[in-house]
Amino acid sequence: MKYLLVLRWQLIDFILPELRSLFKLYNLPTPEQASETLVEPLATPFHYLELNDEEAKAIDKICSRSVLIHSFYRVLEHGESLSELHEKLKKLPYEVYQQDLYQKTFKFVLYSFNYHWKSKTKYPMFDDIGKCLPHERLGLEVDLNKPDVELFVLFDYSKFDSNRTLIPCHKPRNVYLAFQIGCTGFVDTKYGLKRRKFIGRTSMRADLSFLIANYALVKPGSLVYDPFCGTGSLLIPCSVHGAVSFASDIDWRTIKGDQELLEEKKKRETNQSQSQSQNQKQKQNQKKKYNKKKNQKKSNTKEIDQKRMRLNWEQYNIADKPLEIILMDLTNNNWNSRIKFDAIICDPPYGIREGSKQLGSKKTNEGQSKEIKGSLKFRIPSKKQVGVGELIKYLILFASKSLNIGSRLCYWLPSRIGFKKENIPTHICFKIIDVCQEKLSGGNMRNLIIMEKIIEFDPLNSSHLIIQDSNYSFKKKINEKGMSRKKLAYENRKKKMIQKIKKEKK
Repeated sequence: MKYLLVLRWQLIDFILPELRSLFKLYNLPTPEQASETLVEPLATPFHYLELNDEEAKAIDKICSRSVLIHSFYRVLEHGESLSELHEKLKKLPYEVYQQDLYQKTFKFVLYSFNYHWKSKTKYPMFDDIGKCLPHERLGLEVDLNKPDVELFVLFDYSKFDSNRTLIPCHKPRNVYLAFQIGCTGFVDTKYGLKRRKFIGRTSMRADLSFLIANYALVKPGSLVYDPFCGTGSLLIPCSVHGAVSFASDIDWRTIKGDQELLEEKKKRETNQSQSQSQNQKQKQNQKKKYNKKKNQKKSNTKEIDQKRMRLNWEQYNIADKPLEIILMDLTNNNWNSRIKFDAIICDPPYGIREGSKQLGSKKTNEGQSKEIKGSLKFRIPSKKQVGVGELIKYLILFASKSLNIGSRLCYWLPSRIGFKKENIPTHICFKIIDVCQEKLSGGNMRNLIIMEKIIEFDPLNSSHLIIQDSNYSFKKKINEKGMSRKKLAYENRKKKMIQKIKKEKK
């Protein structure tokens, strides 16, 4: 039986890797085997699949967790134009209609890609298709409010130029009449960052975090680890899918939360307000009210409890799912070698919004610590900067020791535009499954690397302790003079100050 898979036309480089991962998770043939059109580069979001009934049920489950699948249909008939569709519908045998439409109410639903249908032309088009159906013999009736069956009319107006960008098209490539089996809800409506209670500067978008969970083959009971967890954006979809999540980070503020710091600030504000006059107090209260409405500042005791990672798990009703949070540096980790994970997913710090650091001091290799004044009774070890390339090598070497065979490592690798896939750091225990690229501002881009472990780590083998040379490097954008933006701005300010001083002397 013929089925139709409709894709979301966004993050196009991420579509086929997600389909391959989900098809493997549900023990289905590869997308290339199921459809001849599911091949890079994708030419259209509409793809025919030849499946049996059991495979169609598995596709329905895939739709429930996929990000880039729009919907899934069982095709009644199709044509290259409306007139061809009308002729084929009239020639269809009565038994085909009888299975799904006998003595039922129905309505038409329109879905058009890359073309907008106006109401003046849409409803006459529905009438023309309805005239091709055997109404009297089937006992069909139209019900627009609560129909028994929805018949979807699908139009494919996809057309691309030489740069693979969509251009307007007024003639459809194909027209389909189909029954919908499954449809995916967009994750941003529920899990978007705008509605999330605890986020940071580097919190990952909801659609990308759910994609990574699909690439990592996360399923109920999987042990998933994020060594650079931050606010836990990547682990939320893993817990939604029933995994056991482990999180660690070198920044103690994301692990312990800002509760204690905020309590100290509140005490200072109360002590200062007692020494000030009543007029100044009134002005401060007015400012506080304005700031609450504008930015929702965390000044109340009720809002203090919201500055913790676990609050996101409570917000999405997944607090019953296991979550372990550890304050730890990956380069100096304390994991037991007997612990094996089913997936490692992470977004390492690039040094742009968050610095890439490890325990230690610039002067000596040994880590130093400093005591935090006030009510905080613990010590924070000193940190030093580490290159992104070195941090990735630590990550791959750790994953080669602590992943099961067949498990996956998914991580983001920053680079400049024009990055070659040959420069990806590799290891003898892993093979690269897919590489997905997303362009960023400032001439930068990030690559989602999906690696799968194929060989068990052997500490006695010297080749297993080496990351293969890849000539990978990530540097910030520099200008023609070889300066970074900050240094160039500093030099310009310095010149202006010197010019002003010279004018004043004259």
